Amino acid sequence: THFYSPSNLSASYAYVEEKPSDYSTKYDNTTTHSGSLNYTFNNQPKAIEPFKKSKLLKKPYLRIVGDMNFYLAPAQIAWRTGIKREYNETLLRNISLGMTSGGEEYTPTCDKSFDWEREFSIKYNLSKGIKFTWMMNTMTVIEEPEGLIDKTNRTEYEQFKKDVWESILEGGLAKEHNQKFTASYTVPINKIPLLNWTSLTARYSSTYQWERAPEVADSSLYTGNMIGNTNQININAQGNLDNLYNKIKPISDMQKKYKQTREKRLTPKQETVTA
Repeated sequence: THFYSPSNLSASYAYVEEKPSDYSTKYDNTTTHSGSLNYTFNNQPKAIEPFKKSKLLKKPYLRIVGDMNFYLAPAQIAWRTGIKREYNETLLRNISLGMTSGGEEYTPTCDKSFDWEREFSIKYNLSKGIKFTWMMNTMTVIEEPEGLIDKTNRTEYEQFKKDVWESILEGGLAKEHNQKFTASYTVPINKIPLLNWTSLTARYSSTYQWERAPEVADSSLYTGNMIGNTNQININAQGNLDNLYNKIKPISDMQKKYKQTREKRLTPKQETVTA
């Protein structure tokens, strides 16, 4: 597929509404809106091998140079944005005064959240043996005025919408941010004739995390934002002793002789009986 192909895009939307009530609750209404837009481009770039047709570099000890390759385009690009909006409004009954007379005495309360999540990742193979991956995730909060949403008061409701749109256009208030980077390298030492019985791989990974401190009414209790990072390096070397022994003629001959003897010993004997 091409990077502009419509099949790279996908979208989803969900709406949930709950309206429970009982003898102590006049209403407890919750509405949830959630939606996401996704883009994923899986690419299969062609490897560029500048020395592929060189006869000189096809010789055993020059193969490590002749097999050099690289890619000009990434293997994958992915992007996602998702929004989730929850709003709850509750009115309790004053059951101490009776269900009919005291139901409206309490003031309605509300609980609301407006989260916006954004993700981005890219996978790029510099060559067949060198690969990189980078991922980023940001969680933000869309700020809005405190209190109930009263659509009957046009002035307050218009101001409410204006404040929300301003926060959306600014990208929201960041509350969490994460990054992860990985790199791997398959060292081509197995292309050297003397070392073709070995393999060597190296891997590096690192992470970064940032989290906004919770808001507190008393500034003296403010703890500050949290930040952290990690990194890890792994090196893995392996050797195939069978391939190594095959390079040593006395051991190789001994193995072949033993193998032939063992196969002959394990081969079932057949006899022909004539009646």
